[in-house]
Formats: sequence, structure tokens, C-alpha cells
Amino acid sequence: MTDEIKKDLALAGIDVNGGIDRCMGNEGLYERFLKKFLNDGNWEGFMKAMDGKDYKTAESCIHSLKGVCGNLSMDSLYASASEITGFLRASEYEKAEMLAKKAGAEYKAVCDAIKRWF
Repeated sequence: MTDEIKKDLALAGIDVNGGIDRCMGNEGLYERFLKKFLNDGNWEGFMKAMDGKDYKTAESCIHSLKGVCGNLSMDSLYASASEITGFLRASEYEKAEMLAKKAGAEYKAVCDAIKRWF
């Protein structure tokens, strides 16, 4: 992975070196996991559940997304997903909805960066 790719992914909130470390130094494996992230349906499930006010499903989806983001060192999106999970667990749905807009921009940035390079 070139420095240019790493820099672009970092601008999207991804700690590439941390992600590679989580893959025991296997850069190719990390790249494959990044590509697979684009097919993860948790964000779409979260947004659909939030739109339908199904907060239990929304919590499940965002919690799962949080785990994936943590494993891939997507630090910005991980932090937002963690905060949203907390709001949903505390029944603070309005706060979760407000933060979902910020997280949506972070999610888009991550996906766009991955699509640019892989």
C-alpha cells in the first residue's frame, strides 16, 4: 500500500497502520477486509431502523458496525458508532438521531476512500 493511499485513508479517519497491525502485519489481508467493509449492511440496517423508529434494531446494527470499525481501525466512525450506541441504550433517541448525521458523513468518507483505491 503506497503512502498516498495510506494518507487518503487517514484523511477518512482510518488508522491504516493500526489496521495492518490488527491483521498481524498482513497488508493484503487488511486490504481485503477494507473491501469487504463496503458490503457490510449494518449502516444501511441502522439507518432503516432509525427511520422506522425501531431503536432496538438500530442499536443492534450500530453496535455491530462499531465492532467492525474497531477491528479495521476506522477510528472516527468507531467513536461515533460508540457514542450512538450509548445514546440508544440510554433511550436518548434524539441525540442518537443528531449524531447519526455526523456519522453518515464519516461513513461516506470511509467508503469513498476505500472505493478510490480498491
